[in-house]
Order: sequence, then C-alpha cells, then structure tokens
Amino acid sequence: MARPLKAALAVALSLGVIWSALWWVAAGLMISQVEAWITANADASTAIAHGEISRAGFPFEIAVSIPNVALSKAGNAVETAALRLHILPWAPSRLIMSSGAPATLTSAAGPVLRADRLEAALDRTTDQRERISLHGADLRLALPGQPPVTAERLTAVATRLPGDARPVTLFLDATGAQSAARPEKLDLKFDAALRGPIDALIGPPNFAAWRDAGGALELRDVTLSHGPAQLSGAATVTLDQALRPVPNGTLTLRGVKAFLDRLTALGITSPRDAAIGQTALTLLSKPGADGQPEVTLPLTGRDGWLSIGPLRVTRLPPLPAN
Repeated sequence: MARPLKAALAVALSLGVIWSALWWVAAGLMISQVEAWITANADASTAIAHGEISRAGFPFEIAVSIPNVALSKAGNAVETAALRLHILPWAPSRLIMSSGAPATLTSAAGPVLRADRLEAALDRTTDQRERISLHGADLRLALPGQPPVTAERLTAVATRLPGDARPVTLFLDATGAQSAARPEKLDLKFDAALRGPIDALIGPPNFAAWRDAGGALELRDVTLSHGPAQLSGAATVTLDQALRPVPNGTLTLRGVKAFLDRLTALGITSPRDAAIGQTALTLLSKPGADGQPEVTLPLTGRDGWLSIGPLRVTRLPPLPAN
C-alpha cells in the first residue's frame, strides 16, 4: 500500500513542478507582452505611467499585477492604484482586466466616472465572435454643471463577428442609478444592434461616413424604470443630413404623471405642455395585462425634435461630423 501511495505522491509532485515551471514562463510572457504594448503605444500624445509589473495568480491563474496605473491621451485619462490582468488556464482565449482599487476615468469633454470595482473582459467565443464585456459596481458619474449620478451596478457587453457584415450586438444593464437631485432610483436595460461600418465609429468617429453607409442603431427590448414611471419599447435610430438622431419606434408608458413631472423638473417641457400632455395621454391609456393603466405611442424624431405620440419632448442635438 505504501509503494502505490509513494508513486502517486511522486507523480503529483512532478506534475506540480512542471506546472510551476509552465506558469512561471507563461506569466513572464504576459509581462513581456504588456511591456511591449506599453512601449508601442507610449508616444508624444499618450502618457503611460505604472509601478513595477509582477507575476500573480499562482497556481490557478496566469496573471500580472500592475500598481499605480495612469494612462492619458488627448485629455482623456484612466487611473487606478491596482490593475490585474489574468487568464484562466481552462479559458486561454479570455483576457480579464480588473481593478483592485477604485478606478477613475476622466474625459476631455468634462465627465468623470469613478468606480469602486471595474472589470473588463476580452474573449473570442467558439463561433469566433469577439466579445468585450464591462462590469462595474458602485459607480459615480460627474457631469459639468449637473448633479452627480450614481449607479449600484453596470454591465455592458459588445459582440462582433470579425470579417462578417452582421452588426455588432450591444447589451446594457444599469441598476440602481440615481441623481443627487432626485431620490428615485433608475433601472435601465436594453439589447441593441449597431449596423453599418463599425470602423467609422472607432476614434475619432466619423458619423457622416457611418450614416452614408447605411448606419443605424436598432434598440430592442428597452426597459426603463424611474420611480412610478416605467417605459418599455423598441426603436431604430438613424441620422439625418444634419447628423441629428432620428428615432422611429414605439413606446409603452406607465406612470404618465410621474413621467411628465420628471420632464418638467428637468426643464425639458413646460408645465403647460406637461398638463396638456397628461390629459391627452391619460385619455389614451388602457389597462395593461395586470390591470394597471398604460399607453402605447409612436416614438419619432423629426426636424430635430423627439416626440412621444402627440407630445414634443425635447430637441435632438446634432453629432459632430468627426
């Protein structure tokens, strides 16, 4: 009995030594690739600062740890005190990047996003789809001149099949979002497909070229809840000649008064128009499947205005040509 046990222990020890050597080499290769990427991308317009890169994750992950990361380009910046890149041995086509400390993203346009936890994953599925997913927790978005917006959780996923004309599919789920100016929490979720030449939208985006090539955003299964106001629907969004969004779809609304009160508080519509809209939408409402009143209306964009049924809601500003 002792001899088979010793043989098993010897095999296990040998496998452990082999795996340790393989892990050390693989983690070293990852460090080399990270350093090569930094060298290739750091130039006069891009600043990349970081602490000492080290191996991490033994024995179940092939990982590297990078402290004090700061990347800036053209006024946009990303900073975190701890960044971790890792690959699971049983899923080598999936690279995961996670912040071990709060991460801050600053835009040249002014918005600042801070997340207590942020994780991004790049992977290729079995049918060769390339997928990028982002998961964040306890987020805070600061906009110039606006009260900050917080969210308990955010999940975003973009999937693309290389070399195929099929669109990029998008998924977004924001839970527990709220503004400092309003106590009600907002939940937003949608599936979408982005059609047209995707390369035209990758920095800096050329919206005119994307539009001229038949670009469109198909919003599917959109649901939004904000206090007693609940919206659901679907729409296709294109751009007109002035690069203004042109939505075309349907919207089901519950909580008409709360919805219009919110638009009035934001200064999007006047109290007079809100009162007229409330009367009209209430008359059009019918009991839903659960007996609660709801109204289904066309969602349209025309001449730079967004309209929900007979109610003209707000102007649609044009996007930059480049």
